[in-house]
Amino acid sequence: MARVTPILVVLALVTISAFTHSTRMRAMGGFVEAQRYEDLYYLPPPGWLGVMSLGHDEAFADVVWMKGLVYVGDEFREEGGMQNVFRYADAMITLDPDFRRAYEWTGVAGLYRPTDSTKEEIERTIEFLRLGVDRFPNDGELKWDLGTTLMYELTRHVDGAEEEAIRREATEQMVAAARLGAGPPYLALSNATQLLRQGEIDRSKEHTSELQSPCSSRMP
Repeated sequence: MARVTPILVVLALVTISAFTHSTRMRAMGGFVEAQRYEDLYYLPPPGWLGVMSLGHDEAFADVVWMKGLVYVGDEFREEGGMQNVFRYADAMITLDPDFRRAYEWTGVAGLYRPTDSTKEEIERTIEFLRLGVDRFPNDGELKWDLGTTLMYELTRHVDGAEEEAIRREATEQMVAAARLGAGPPYLALSNATQLLRQGEIDRSKEHTSELQSPCSSRMP
């Protein structure tokens, strides 16, 4: 009888352990099934990304970018809130600050989503675009993206002196973009109009004059 008791105890412990494991697995399965797929974000915090990449930061940034593309596609199909867009953007830029396409991608994915963008989401998008412009100061397309986001997206959520300041910043970015050959053919004329509205008469004339020939050749 003395020998049987330990065996019974061991069997009881094994049974309890198996039952507990099974219960935990069912609970975890139920939790995962209850979550929207957009709530399941598997990338670690930015500070850990360099460790996980094992020195291959640029390659890992490419992997994150591809995962981000799939994520955005899923969000549009499911009409999700795209709440992890900026986490993907932050991960890519942390791994590879020279990943130009990451800034450009964020300028689109941060704004255009199944639901209307909030002011906070627009401001977050602008933060990433500013980082891109700072990183690539001679990139006209990024300046154009930043300028148009300021002018046509953020100004819808502000007024008064704040709106005026944002319009001035946007105009400066779009003037620089035009000088770098970016933006649509009519950009120089649009910039000149904005400068006139801001009382910059001489700059408006100068901008139109300096870009008159390139602008005319680009007009349809």
